[in-house]
Amino acid sequence: IDNRLDQKNSAYRQSWAKYQQATQNAAQHGVTVVVAAGNDHELNDVFSAHKLGGDTNFLAQSDYVISVAAADDKGNRNPQDDEIASFSSWGDGRYNPTLSANGVGVPTKFGKQDGTSFSSPEVAAAVARMKQVNPYLSFDQIKSILQQSATDIVPQGTISDGAGMLNADLAVRWAQQFSQTA
Repeated sequence: IDNRLDQKNSAYRQSWAKYQQATQNAAQHGVTVVVAAGNDHELNDVFSAHKLGGDTNFLAQSDYVISVAAADDKGNRNPQDDEIASFSSWGDGRYNPTLSANGVGVPTKFGKQDGTSFSSPEVAAAVARMKQVNPYLSFDQIKSILQQSATDIVPQGTISDGAGMLNADLAVRWAQQFSQTA
């Protein structure tokens, strides 16, 4: 992939540039794109150790998206025992998850499921609630509120869990307060 990005006129580089432009355009026009960070951490081995926590999903590699890692909330309301899911991609040092949300044992009509694809809808729902109480929030404001209201679950830093675990209720309250003070 790195070699394809280095080639000036490669189709991959052109599609990468178009994706970056599309996500930037969306953010500038009030659209908040939420994507799964990926489930590649377990695939990281000694032969790919330079990848840190596994490659993030291609769609998560933009400054203009909210990328979501999977966390394990242990099925309870005790944030003290939450941890990043073993399979969740950490990022590469440049594109890391924005934040995390529960992605382990998520109830679906097909039974309990795991994955960042189950974490990202939780964040998308929080964004929708934030926009409902304050439709004038910009992408940058939404991203900042989500990150500032998140509960840190990995004290070493933000590589694996982003800013921490989603705290949707707090994010919505802050979004509402922001509209009253702005």
